[in-house]
Amino acid sequence: MNKQLSVSLLDIQIINKIVFPKIALMVLYGQVEKISTNHHKDLIILQDASELNQFLEEVQRPFSLVNYSKKSVADLEKHPMLAGILDFSTVKKSSYTSYAFINNPDGSIRWFFPKANQTPCFLNLYNGSGWKSNLFVMTSKLLSKFKGLSILCDGQFSVFNKNSHFLTANFPDISYDDFAVFTGTIGENRKAIIALSQNGTGSQFIKIPLTNAAATLVNNELTQLSFLEKFDYNTTIIPTVKQKDDQIMVSNISPIQKNKNQNWSEIHWSSLNELYHHSYQEKPLASTSFWKTIMKGIRFLNEPFSINNGLSKEAILSLKNRMEEIFHQIDPSSLVPLGIGHGDFTPWNMYVGKDQLHIYDWEMSQPDFPLLFDVFHYFFQKGILIKKDKYATIWNDLQIQLKTKEAENILATYSINQSKHFQLYLLYIVSYYLPKYIAQPKLHDQVHWLISTWLEAVQTIHSEGEPSLNFSNNEKKFLNLEKTN
Repeated sequence: MNKQLSVSLLDIQIINKIVFPKIALMVLYGQVEKISTNHHKDLIILQDASELNQFLEEVQRPFSLVNYSKKSVADLEKHPMLAGILDFSTVKKSSYTSYAFINNPDGSIRWFFPKANQTPCFLNLYNGSGWKSNLFVMTSKLLSKFKGLSILCDGQFSVFNKNSHFLTANFPDISYDDFAVFTGTIGENRKAIIALSQNGTGSQFIKIPLTNAAATLVNNELTQLSFLEKFDYNTTIIPTVKQKDDQIMVSNISPIQKNKNQNWSEIHWSSLNELYHHSYQEKPLASTSFWKTIMKGIRFLNEPFSINNGLSKEAILSLKNRMEEIFHQIDPSSLVPLGIGHGDFTPWNMYVGKDQLHIYDWEMSQPDFPLLFDVFHYFFQKGILIKKDKYATIWNDLQIQLKTKEAENILATYSINQSKHFQLYLLYIVSYYLPKYIAQPKLHDQVHWLISTWLEAVQTIHSEGEPSLNFSNNEKKFLNLEKTN
């Protein structure tokens, strides 16, 4: 049995959308099991030749054909409405480009790339850590050197493009030798990323949004990078960016020499200090997109909702109640020191070079995060998702760094209230992510780890009796008005 015959319909749709980005109608031809008949209006499933022939006679709009049968469909290549063929059959033609793919642990497709690649450039899409990750990288490089990457692959397919290749459709002037495609992380923000390589070195990434929410994030990254490009930096390295339609192309900023130690260092503080220097402002919370996100999350949590994905209802309600206590202490009319924040400032979204910090994936960035947001996020995400630490350990690691001279300089320069900014971080991160997790049908284990640690954090704040933030009675009036709107 061919491995590729176990490819899911979702994987097929994702690949098809990447290789034929401007074609809405997809025709799936062949015997496909376990597919609901209530499929999308732009998906047509044809199980035999007679159905296919009838469709070809009647179709009046451009379409792509997915060949999931065991037969060749090369005779259809000249059909006037055909944009291209995604072929999972074992019948291959020299005019088709052959691709191999590597799966995620759950069996879904993670990467695909031309079988003719000379280098394992899918590694440019991989920023793992630990001995398993290092072993995977070394094995991939060794197998590629001896043309044995097929050992790592889980299947293959081929593509016939009648018109321009999907790489050059939006960026015709790009130059590359090899490329690989990451199919994206499942969820409402899913996007594909294409890594380009030239002369054995990663050069560019093309980001393709696969959902409306992802399109918003990709456009936001364009906006934030365009702003950051205006300034000169000593420590911070950011990508350059180009746009075409809903796609963007960003430069690969991976340094030649990477520091694999993921501990927070002076370089991180220096980089944040540079970013704050160029973006610092004082504004009322109520005027920021940061606060609007919090308000949206709070409103969601105050409406009836159901939980059907394994989350603990008791934990969610307890977290909701604790967050509301923090929320009602915040004065949205108060001035807060703000600056540009990355929004997902984590070890896997940056490289530490010799004396510079190379930061990428700015799609969650905003110009008005309370200062230190990225610091808190780094320690929480690393502590929970990599080290699986308890809140007490994460808090202790944070306090050590916040007592360094680099931190004290930033705290003094911008008059930052650590306690207030930490509570704002927790309020935002829970308000943003918790509604998404509640609505998501399937959850990774990491979601349960995050929620458990967030709950532990807010419970600790509550039990230790954090001092009142001394906000005025006007804040209560504002909140009451918001609750009634």
